[in-house]
Amino acid sequence: MQTKILTLALLATLAAGAWQASSAGPGPRVNAGGSALKHLDVDGDGVISLAEFVDARLIRAENRFNRRDDNGDGFITEDEIGRNGEPPSDEQRAEFRECLEQELGIELPEPPEPGSRFDEADANGDGAIDLAEALAVAEQAAESRFNAIDGNADGVLDTEELAAAVRKGRAVREARRSCREQVQEVDDLLGG
Repeated sequence: MQTKILTLALLATLAAGAWQASSAGPGPRVNAGGSALKHLDVDGDGVISLAEFVDARLIRAENRFNRRDDNGDGFITEDEIGRNGEPPSDEQRAEFRECLEQELGIELPEPPEPGSRFDEADANGDGAIDLAEALAVAEQAAESRFNAIDGNADGVLDTEELAAAVRKGRAVREARRSCREQVQEVDDLLGG
C-alpha cells in the first residue's frame, strides 16, 4: 500500500513538474531550478534543505488526499483511487513499459502486483487510507526523491541540482506522452 501511495506521490510530483515545465514554453530554461528554489527555500538561505523539501511535499500530499477523498469521510478507498476510468490491459501496460525503456534507455523495475501498493499504504489494514497513512508514505517518497535529486549528497538542493531534476522530469514526461500515443495508435489500428 505504501508503494501505491509512494507511486501516486511520485506521479503527482512528475505531473506538477510537467505543468511547470510546459508553462515555460519551448526550449531549455536557463534557470529551470530557480523558480523551484524560490518557492521551496522557506528560510531564504539559497538552498533547499530536506525539511523544506519534505514540508512542501506533505502540503501537496494533503491537498491531493483531500481531492481524492470523494465523499469527504477522511479516508481514501481503492474505489476512490481507481476512479480514473478503465485501467489499461496487461498488453497495453507491457507495450507502454517496453516503449518507455526504449525511449529512456533504461530498464524499469518490475511493477508491483495490483492492489499491493494500496495494502502497503493501509498500515492498519482497515481497507482504507487515512490522512496519517497517506502522509507517512508521502514523507518516505519525499525523502527518497530528495536523495535522488541531491547529486553531490551534501544534504541540500541547489539550483543546478533542481535544474537537472527538471530536465530529467521533462524527458520522462515527453517519453510517457510519446509512448501513450504509440500504444493508442496501435490500439486504434487493431480496433481496440
